[in-house]
Amino acid sequence: MDASSSTSGPDRSRQQLDAVLSDLVAHGWKKAGSAKEKSLGDDGTYFLATYTKRGWTLHARHTTLATWSRSTALATEDVCFDRLTDDEAALLKN
Repeated sequence: MDASSSTSGPDRSRQQLDAVLSDLVAHGWKKAGSAKEKSLGDDGTYFLATYTKRGWTLHARHTTLATWSRSTALATEDVCFDRLTDDEAALLKN
């Protein structure tokens, strides 16, 4: 999913993302930890949430800035990350 909106409705993509996340929960996805939302001051906000289901992890992000708003969601099969070396996994954490 990749929804973008412009000045015509900067919160629309966040509303769409919230609807998608609610639907995922209704279909058995579990929230992994607390969602994080951070203010970027007068510039906007940043939101991140993680969900899991049967060996999959989904990361949902939303950024709202003064001129645009964007939501993304990326699901990855957990077994893919099991193949990473410790050095490769450390790169992802930074």
